[in-house]
Amino acid sequence: MAFLGGTIDEKAVEDFMKLKFGKDYDFLFLGRREDFSAIETKHIEPKNDSLSNEEKFEKLRGMLPKDHALYVIFSFAYELKEGGKRDKLMMMSWVPSEATQKDKMVHASSKVSLKRKLEGVGEESVHASEISHLDYTEILKDISKGGAVGV
Repeated sequence: MAFLGGTIDEKAVEDFMKLKFGKDYDFLFLGRREDFSAIETKHIEPKNDSLSNEEKFEKLRGMLPKDHALYVIFSFAYELKEGGKRDKLMMMSWVPSEATQKDKMVHASSKVSLKRKLEGVGEESVHASEISHLDYTEILKDISKGGAVGV
């Protein structure tokens, strides 16, 4: 699927499907190729069941680059106040102010195509340009519509 200046790499879609169905990964970073020709997988975080969901999110925050835009696919696992468990895939748009104007434009133009290609990503999405905008509790509150334990 094409977007302004490129396509979505099929390997990125395969990696997403492994996260979605196999739960082999905790999160993915997707970003543009250096030549701006496609969106590809930039990082795959292997599954680590010894970390809580919040600890995984904090690890993700610490890995975000300061100078280029990325999409992050993260699996929010949480318990409901009325009982039961949920697991929602969320796409985060990371666009730091230090990213180039071209990077920001290509990133913005690829979002709709990427969401269409990644079937199953929640309608909720987060857009951040600073780490401080990525507060686990606030995002969980939005994702769960206030229904998660602890929010």
